Amino acid sequence: MTAIDTIMKELEAFFKEWDEKLLNDTLIWVAERAAAVREFEEVEENSKLRRSDCWKFYDKVHAIAGGKTWYTVVKLIPKYRDAFVTKNCAAIAKSRNAKIAKKLVAANVESVESSEIIRNHDGFNGIFKVKSANGTHVVTINTIYAGGYNIQCAHYRTLVKVR
Repeated sequence: MTAIDTIMKELEAFFKEWDEKLLNDTLIWVAERAAAVREFEEVEENSKLRRSDCWKFYDKVHAIAGGKTWYTVVKLIPKYRDAFVTKNCAAIAKSRNAKIAKKLVAANVESVESSEIIRNHDGFNGIFKVKSANGTHVVTINTIYAGGYNIQCAHYRTLVKVR
């Protein structure tokens, strides 16, 4: 197992609780967007708009759904919609973990000497003292939970700095 693989497994365990919350919130958000799109499409005036000016209709419905891609997703039957969202959230988490692991490997991190995690209402901050071939470094991971309301899908914004 490579250093990146090891670090990614540790990151997966570290972020597990947050990734589950994000998945649950995203599933709720998508279901709400699906209901909003369905409501919009059922209004007679909007049905007329679809027939008279389909570009304007789809601009509006895409805005309600959160974009063209999310419109396609919310139109799926719930079973497939939930499977897509689950797969998408897992891919995002894996990508995030790979980026963090790559930064840690680039800094030649050998071990974590100490860590402190501060949880707050919209995410967490982690401060890690790590030992590398180049000496001791401080790694900060700042994560905020964003979106999940109106038309923006819930997501995490994660910043990693190695000093």
